[in-house]
Amino acid sequence: MALNSKRERILVALVTELEAIAALSTVNRIQPAGLSSLKGYAETQLPLVAVCGQLPRPTQKRTTRTGHTVDKVISVLGVRLFVYALDNVTPDSTISNLADDIWAKLLADETHGFKWVLGTEIEPNINTAVWDPYCAVNLQVNIEYLHDKGGI
Repeated sequence: MALNSKRERILVALVTELEAIAALSTVNRIQPAGLSSLKGYAETQLPLVAVCGQLPRPTQKRTTRTGHTVDKVISVLGVRLFVYALDNVTPDSTISNLADDIWAKLLADETHGFKWVLGTEIEPNINTAVWDPYCAVNLQVNIEYLHDKGGI
């Protein structure tokens, strides 16, 4: 069940959408464990986006006509996108351009191809980081979707 859960299907769709962005070289489901781990990537593998899915947070429950049994749940799936690039000359421009590309791609279809996804919001983290020669930013993507009580 977990391999085909709605949560997993959304995360796979996000990875596929991000892989279609020409400016990104690598899309992973695992965040680098720090600067030393980031140094293990070849220059050709950057810019890199790590897609880290959180567990969904139920926000609303829908019940049957009798009002005694919950049969549908609306949840918000939080996904952190950690974006890393090489740029020690104009890191702010690099971060801005990558965030712009990601923003445009993920909001082009807020349902990500699923009829049960209700919408997508992106919350940029106002903090960016620069560790010469790397720069980084993270984005919080919140995807609202409908599922039943049988799984996430």
